[in-house]
Amino acid sequence: RLLDAGHPWAAVAVISNYMHPEDRSPELSVVKKALSSLIKTTEPITDHSMSPYYVEQLLELMEREVPDDPDLASYEFALFGLLHDKNPTMALYRALNNEPDDFILMVRSLYRGENEEKRESTAKAKSFANRAWEILHDWNSVPGQLPNGTIDGEKLQEWVRAARFAFEESGHTSVGDEQIGEVLSASPVGADGNWPAEAVREVVE
Repeated sequence: RLLDAGHPWAAVAVISNYMHPEDRSPELSVVKKALSSLIKTTEPITDHSMSPYYVEQLLELMEREVPDDPDLASYEFALFGLLHDKNPTMALYRALNNEPDDFILMVRSLYRGENEEKRESTAKAKSFANRAWEILHDWNSVPGQLPNGTIDGEKLQEWVRAARFAFEESGHTSVGDEQIGEVLSASPVGADGNWPAEAVREVVE
């Protein structure tokens, strides 16, 4: 009823409180409807101290129960600025690690192409760019990196190759390489104890 009446902040609070203290799980369709409504709403946030916590609870529920839900990464992207300590964002960074498309889009939102005329920046574009900068700044893993910390070298090379090709096409070659370098700087040490990991060294070389 709260969602239908246009009060998604109150709805998220009710759903989160329903989950505790008995670890009850609300219906996924209700959780997704609430998160989608939050992203679209023009209603101002009603509780600056607790509303971020309620959002985190719903995202954490999805991370636990449906980590591969196709909408989860987009929820985490859209609500990134609300999250304390920028968590949970595992699905968002899994998506960035797997495919470069969102990374390319974010870099293009932040930097003009080499021959691109000055853009008229709307409030929506500025909001997207600010969120993109925060997300890229907080990214601390490498494309192709596995849960055990090792890196799939073939996956990494494919990711870098696709990103560089896209940046060359859009006139972002120089800044694209810089941003790829920033991503690769999050590499762990290699099996030989040296930084960066062997797979990253091969890409750089």
